[in-house]
Amino acid sequence: MIRPPTTEQRIIAYAKAGKSPAEIANLTGRTISTVYHYTCKARRAGFHIPKAHGGARAVDGETVIALKATTAKALHPEAADRGMSLNQFCNALLAAISEDDLEEAILGDGGKANA
Repeated sequence: MIRPPTTEQRIIAYAKAGKSPAEIANLTGRTISTVYHYTCKARRAGFHIPKAHGGARAVDGETVIALKATTAKALHPEAADRGMSLNQFCNALLAAISEDDLEEAILGDGGKANA
């Protein structure tokens, strides 16, 4: 029986194809740190993987944001309960907040920075 590629194999294949870590994270639903972990591991094992240049980039008109590890850890079970990747869940959550104008209700800062 042929098994589908593991997350690690998919990440390495995307990296070999020249995708940036941000693109790979978006495609696999994994964090950028997970992408770096597997690409560094593959380089140490002798795989030729081109180095990414220039940091996180938008993919297909999207903006890349970073989550604190504690936030990602807290949200991951919620995403899993819905059968979603963390990336998909965060996008759905932020879209719902924005569409329903809930920013003020959630943050309670009067719309002011550093309040």
